[in-house]
Amino acid sequence: MKLLNYHKSKYTMKYLYIFVAILICFICACQKNDDEIKNIKSKLTDLEKKYEKLDSSFRMHDFEQFFTETKEKRVFLDLDSEPGYLPLNVEPGLTFLIALDDVENFLNGYKVRIKIGNIYSTTFKGGNLKVSWGKYYEKEKEFEFQTSIKSNTWNKISFNVTPFDPIENNTIRLEMEINTIFMYN
Repeated sequence: MKLLNYHKSKYTMKYLYIFVAILICFICACQKNDDEIKNIKSKLTDLEKKYEKLDSSFRMHDFEQFFTETKEKRVFLDLDSEPGYLPLNVEPGLTFLIALDDVENFLNGYKVRIKIGNIYSTTFKGGNLKVSWGKYYEKEKEFEFQTSIKSNTWNKISFNVTPFDPIENNTIRLEMEINTIFMYN
């Protein structure tokens, strides 16, 4: 019986030594891991700071891009709309005001008269007006105009859109190009 107890205590002591050895290794590893964790936390904090700088710079870039790219180079005019105007951006960085002036039946479509508001102190001579209509704006005509768009006033231009089915879509899409800029002394 004594031999059995010795045998049990021998195994118990062996397991105890193994447990203590594992515990010592674990404690050493934890201390090493604490240093590594502190190092990782420091790197993570640095990365968070860099991310915040990048994020704010991207947000500023998106903000600037929004204001430079959302300048519409076309306008949509509802032929049944109330009076008003829309800004139309034209190269090279100009903005004109576009308003619907009059719509008359013409053949199987409409004769449309628009007003182009020139807010500049320069006069523009001639250009192209690209007009699209239809359910998906698949019908398109380009009108060349030679009239002057005089400074600081509304200028009227007329064009015909035929065939035009108001049941499909009663809206036209306009784009404009300017040929010549006149500056006075």
